[in-house]
Amino acid sequence: MGRPQKWSKPEDLPLTIQYSKLSGEKAWSNQYPFLIGYFSSFAYCNYFETIQNYYIMKQIYMMAILAAFLVFNAKSQTVARFDDLTLAPAKFWNGSDLSGSFKSAGVTFYNTYTKSSYGDYWSGFAYSNITDNTTAGYGNQYSAITGKGYEGSANYAVCYPSPSAELGFSTSAQTTGFYVTNSTYAYLSMKNGDAFAKKFGGASGNDPDYFKLMIEALDANSKPVDTIYFYLADFRSTDNSKDYILNKWTWVDLSELKKASKLRFSLSSSDNSYGYMNTPGYFCMDDLNGEKPYDYKPVTYASFENMNLGTQGFYNGSDGKGGFTNGNFRFYTDYTADWDSWSGFAASTKTDATTPGYANQYSAITGKGVAGSAGYAVAYPNPVSTIAFKDTIVSGLYVTNSTYAYLSMKNGDAYAKKFGGASGNDPDWLLLTIQGFDSAGKSTGEVNVNLADFAYSNNANDYILNTWKWVNLQNLGRISKLEFSLKSTDNSNWGMNTPGYFCIDNLNQQIVTSTIELNQIQATVFPNPFVDQVVISGITGTAKVSITDISGRIVAEYLNVSNNQSITNLDHLTSGVYILKIEDGNNQFTTKLIKK
Repeated sequence: MGRPQKWSKPEDLPLTIQYSKLSGEKAWSNQYPFLIGYFSSFAYCNYFETIQNYYIMKQIYMMAILAAFLVFNAKSQTVARFDDLTLAPAKFWNGSDLSGSFKSAGVTFYNTYTKSSYGDYWSGFAYSNITDNTTAGYGNQYSAITGKGYEGSANYAVCYPSPSAELGFSTSAQTTGFYVTNSTYAYLSMKNGDAFAKKFGGASGNDPDYFKLMIEALDANSKPVDTIYFYLADFRSTDNSKDYILNKWTWVDLSELKKASKLRFSLSSSDNSYGYMNTPGYFCMDDLNGEKPYDYKPVTYASFENMNLGTQGFYNGSDGKGGFTNGNFRFYTDYTADWDSWSGFAASTKTDATTPGYANQYSAITGKGVAGSAGYAVAYPNPVSTIAFKDTIVSGLYVTNSTYAYLSMKNGDAYAKKFGGASGNDPDWLLLTIQGFDSAGKSTGEVNVNLADFAYSNNANDYILNTWKWVNLQNLGRISKLEFSLKSTDNSNWGMNTPGYFCIDNLNQQIVTSTIELNQIQATVFPNPFVDQVVISGITGTAKVSITDISGRIVAEYLNVSNNQSITNLDHLTSGVYILKIEDGNNQFTTKLIKK
């Protein structure tokens, strides 16, 4: 299921929406329009007055958000993802405030913290965003071996049952399951051994070691009514190739477990001394009551056509399904009903390419999909938008700006600047980064696309993308996930001011038929192979030309190149293969060159 991302706070503020994740009209009127009406009830505060003053609005924004948390009796989220828990970067909560528990999505996670002259200690549940998955030992007890939460999120829970740990539901409930992995402390101890615990499998690798999690369903009287077991490490097989220590997020299916008021967790190990477990007794949890792993089929292509978007003309996850599938690609969407807010991907057939502002967030500036099609997808990374699929090589996709972002960059608005500034000389840009991940979750590389670029010395080359542009992703190799993120030159203390939206279409399908909209450059480069110069024809106006070697290093770059112009002084290049790229603003042309 798609994940709403973590919230965090600057050191000097008690509560805020994570500044890197809201953009554009990111106070009450962006993803939180209900605050407009609520905030108008404050004395001396009027929305229509404060909107005239951007900086005053930012100062009182925190008051509005905090008040909303205190006043609104919002429904709890279905899935406990620990995303609603505030942590500064590289921090954890372990109960030292003596509150005895914390809540995520309405689920209570119990904690015991003891202050002692011998040193403080805790048990039960903690939560963390520690990323250190290499340091061994007790000092790294709050880290998951994955270095992050499920699906790359920041927060996750750490559990230290001593001897057990419990979580409670507001009413007796059926639970779908949760994702689990080992803590770094436990994983490295089992893998390598330490001063207190053995290396699993022993010196020969044949010891039948195990590390087992027990989950009990408890009724309203805390009486166990059902139990399941899950192995976090298992070396009991006679075939050593089947031995494992869990080091990735893995689904624990609780769908067959009876309804429960509480769940109780405990650990056991094959490595014990004097009645106590030597293996560090920790594990990590994420997405309690989440969605089991999706059964991915071989992909085709995603055109977003015939998606039954209803009379509203868009899908934003309000059905609670966590996203949608098209062409066997899974597009994750996070929707919060209480605030009518979403992030990730939406699907749309909206055609309004003229109305500025947040209310038009579901429209592409083209007013249509690629080649005049009706459907396309809108992305709002928070901080990333994610597409998952069965591993394959993805050819690419088309991108363009949303109407909301395009008009904000073109004209400016109450929250974001006009790109280029008053003089037109400000070197502004909006950068889309597309990162690929293989089936093991490792990055295979990234592709960067400028959705707007005013960094040219010649202002005539400045542009804000308003057509569909093909982005080749084949260099990412064989992948099973794409993550999209945005960066802008227009930022404030709260993060990116530029509205953080963009649109995509025709994932894994390039349109062969040329149209003016899709291919404005029909360039020819000759001679090829070359000796010391090449001639470029087919340029309309002027363009930027760059030449890179096969490692991606730029070896030559030229601005304001016109049609039929010769690129000279290339004799210094060594013989080999190079890539020549032409950019005229909205479009580009790339070809391979061979130096004799």
